[in-house]
Amino acid sequence: MKINVAFAFDGKLWLQSAVSIYSLSLHTGGDRYNIYCLIDTSVHNAMCDVIRNVVKHNRRIKIHFLRFDADILKNNCYDDGTARFPRVAMARLFLPNMLPHQKKILWLDSDIIVCDNLSGLYKTNLTGNFIAAIRDTGMDEVIKMYPKEFKHYDEYGLTEMVQRCEYVNSGVLLMNLREMRAYGWTERCLERISSEKRNIWYFDQDVINSVSRGHIKYVSPRYNRMTKINLQNAVSAYQRAGLPTESIIDGFFDCAILHYAGTQKPWRHEGPYWDVWTAYGQLSGLF
Repeated sequence: MKINVAFAFDGKLWLQSAVSIYSLSLHTGGDRYNIYCLIDTSVHNAMCDVIRNVVKHNRRIKIHFLRFDADILKNNCYDDGTARFPRVAMARLFLPNMLPHQKKILWLDSDIIVCDNLSGLYKTNLTGNFIAAIRDTGMDEVIKMYPKEFKHYDEYGLTEMVQRCEYVNSGVLLMNLREMRAYGWTERCLERISSEKRNIWYFDQDVINSVSRGHIKYVSPRYNRMTKINLQNAVSAYQRAGLPTESIIDGFFDCAILHYAGTQKPWRHEGPYWDVWTAYGQLSGLF
């Protein structure tokens, strides 16, 4: 099977992205991968050569570098002038039009480690849906901690999504590019961004949820095991929403993707599963 994957990074996170790509290269099985790296002008050719070199052991992988003009999102509410969310990460909004001949693609954030083969996730039936992703069970707690930052959630229907455990984390997204193009998904996302005058805490993740609402396929939590999520809180969120808890428990102990979401990154601080990231970093020869 041919699997399309997309990463996006700038010159500050290119090495971390290379570790993520390296971890993927160890778990391809018999599948072939097209890996699209969306990069801005801060990523130069020598960095690209390092990334090509780190997967050269796996002939089933082809790396493609696509330049993304991150300035297209400059000076809007999603550009708060911090390094919390680099603009280039929002290149995922443009993937349906950047890859006009592809039917679907798997988006992966740069702070992940692939621990198992991803063909099961890629085979997910997306008919009638724009994206497939996991339920973000940590949103309840975040809203309680920063209530002023989430006043816009009622307006966009996101409060109800959180309460029903339907809000998804955008760090791992299986994207139905064909149906997105037919719907004008990118254009609708950009309209939402341009009309928003407030600084949104979760940037395009909120937009992705809002525009995709009602057209989201929920997949096993094993495909996005966020290290910041507490198991007890995750089980409670599933129970409140009337969802079976077996999958969330299994996903914690049999994960295919580790996602170091949040501020505690394993290349900066010791934390949950930091040793896993460190091991892959050392194996890659980059850290």
